[in-house]
Amino acid sequence: STTASFAARFTRFLIAVHKRGHTYRLLAIERGPRRVFEPFLVILNDKSEIFPSFQHPGIEFIYILQGKLSYRHGKESYMLGAGDALTFRGSVPHGHEKLIKLPIKMLATIIYDEEMARLVI
Repeated sequence: STTASFAARFTRFLIAVHKRGHTYRLLAIERGPRRVFEPFLVILNDKSEIFPSFQHPGIEFIYILQGKLSYRHGKESYMLGAGDALTFRGSVPHGHEKLIKLPIKMLATIIYDEEMARLVI
């Protein structure tokens, strides 16, 4: 249908943040008064020495599509390659620690429960 076609095109270009060879592309926006999930395509193309640390409410699931990296969650580090997945609490500091094989492409989805659901602005 025309509406479904428009929605598919619209979600392809929602939000893309490019910073230091890293791209975070929001893949979908949930309609309604509350947001319960946020799916991202993350592309890392540059072995930048500055690696951001993230903390947020909810549970995060990441799935590595391409490349290899060391990923930190709290005090633990995990070596991840294509086909590997990791699920963790977003409230603990986390992020990529060392980029080993570029480019790295991963899907990252943050899931919020009812109490943590963020208001859609």
